[in-house]
Amino acid sequence: MATRSTISYMAENGVIYNTYCHWDGYLEYLGNILYKHLSNDADAKFISQMGEISSLSLVEGYRLGVTFISDSSYNVFTSIDELFNSFEEYNYLYKEAEERWYLIMPNFSDNTYPLKPLYDFEE
Repeated sequence: MATRSTISYMAENGVIYNTYCHWDGYLEYLGNILYKHLSNDADAKFISQMGEISSLSLVEGYRLGVTFISDSSYNVFTSIDELFNSFEEYNYLYKEAEERWYLIMPNFSDNTYPLKPLYDFEE
């Protein structure tokens, strides 16, 4: 069964670039890759502009491996409120202004989306 996720990058001007990832979006896998291996501005922006991807992995422990679903482009939003409609089970957001990854855990019953820094989940 798929663990769907989104990977987003929020530029300092508030524009959000967003891509969809179909497999292995759970915190212990994708969250770990983003936090430990793609935690700089250039990598975060690059990965959020890939379009729809099937999966993301590390090859030989350090090179990024990507399997694409299609050649569709990434999405662009102007606010987290707008992004909310694209949320999946796991949602990762890199904020350029803070140089930090967040996990967005949406609560669809009351339309809230608390952000938790990924370092809060370190073991």
